[in-house]
Amino acid sequence: PRLAQAVNLSPDRFRHLFRASTGCTVSHYARSTAVWRALMLMASDRTITDASHAAGFHDVSHFYKAYADLFGTNLAEKRNIRKFRRVRCF
Repeated sequence: PRLAQAVNLSPDRFRHLFRASTGCTVSHYARSTAVWRALMLMASDRTITDASHAAGFHDVSHFYKAYADLFGTNLAEKRNIRKFRRVRCF
């Protein structure tokens, strides 16, 4: 609702326009953005726990689940490029 209010739209209209322009829901976009933020923090030598908390995940298991949902593989297999699927919504 706050995003919709910021652009003077009803929540339903905002969700509709957001999905039409990005191809994904607002919550999926926010979750995938948080995963990418955590990955960037991990690339700068922060631990998985620290990075996931800084990106807004309440615990590491939620980060692992979001990562698997986004990339189609678990974090332990991130080096095996054949395991990845194309990321939706971007």
